[in-house]
Amino acid sequence: NLLGSLLNDRKNAIFVAPNASFREVMISRLTQEYDAHRIKHLLKGSASFYAARKNTFDVIIVYEAHRLKNEKAFMYKGKNQVEDIINAAKVRIFFIDEKQIIRPEDIGTLEEISRVAELHGAKIDKLNLKAQFRCSGAEGYINWVDDVLNIEETGNYDGWDKQDFEFKILDNPNTLKDEISQKAREGYKARMLAGFSWEWTAANKGNANGQVDD
Repeated sequence: NLLGSLLNDRKNAIFVAPNASFREVMISRLTQEYDAHRIKHLLKGSASFYAARKNTFDVIIVYEAHRLKNEKAFMYKGKNQVEDIINAAKVRIFFIDEKQIIRPEDIGTLEEISRVAELHGAKIDKLNLKAQFRCSGAEGYINWVDDVLNIEETGNYDGWDKQDFEFKILDNPNTLKDEISQKAREGYKARMLAGFSWEWTAANKGNANGQVDD
């Protein structure tokens, strides 16, 4: 809805999503109603602004801003994507969940964004989004994830799955595939997801250290 309103108002605005697959989904959804050429120029990756002039855009909206990078990021030519974006727009909106920072080069913290904003003399408004619609709106599930990953201790370390969720750990990926297929046959929307599902990248063919921890 926010992207649609920006298109209709013809604002000089950009929606930034560090995740390329998410941008592709957004483009495919929005092109059903709007011109594909306009949509592709509206959605950008976070490395697109390192050489932008000051206040080039009216608004830049950054989804998953906790994934903004420093100079160590692969293929990024600048030094600080937070500073790039703050410099490039008159109004900048950052959506942040610091618990989802996953790599050493991810620098999009509230502290870093506030620091750079102050350097640029920008007014800072902070809003806390407390509720989510994912996972059936189950705060118990979110609290369980926080506890099991040692992010923070919560009261939901056990029992969250008894009413709304079915949680299993399986020893064999083929068994997992069979269980998911069975759910699909029963009429559920079911799919298998894998966070890492690509071949190992040699140092001379791409990101030299991207998968070292694997």
